Amino acid sequence: YEMTSSLVGSEMCIRDRVVEESLRKCNILKINDEELAVVGSMFGLEGMQPGEQCRTLLDRYGLRIVILTCGAAGSSVFAPDTRSYIPTPRVEVADTVGAGDSFTASFLAALLSGLGIGEAHRLAVDVAAHVCSQHGAMPRLPERFTARLRNDGPAIR
Repeated sequence: YEMTSSLVGSEMCIRDRVVEESLRKCNILKINDEELAVVGSMFGLEGMQPGEQCRTLLDRYGLRIVILTCGAAGSSVFAPDTRSYIPTPRVEVADTVGAGDSFTASFLAALLSGLGIGEAHRLAVDVAAHVCSQHGAMPRLPERFTARLRNDGPAIR
């Protein structure tokens, strides 16, 4: 029993260190509400509202952006001088597999194409909603989404 308890404690300590080191090395964190609850308990952020937890992570680890997705409850993007909240559009859900990955990929592609945080957030929400309305994790995206990435502006504002 003592050995098992000691090993579990050791594994948790290693996990905490790995997560903390990862936070120190990243500049954009995308986390969902369930993951935020775990990370919050790992780093003493229990009792805070999710937005406050995200702001604390942003400040504590010098992140450029924290993205919080909450499924049907919407998503928020936090940056040092910005907060964007967008409710999740109502769609006929066919399959949620790939929704989080498509959200993240769309957000990053939009930033890299020169769109601002708000525009990137809007595109990510729209693409993830579309993916949820289709069967399979990688449906073909309509032109109305891909056209929004064609921008000659400076990358990552």
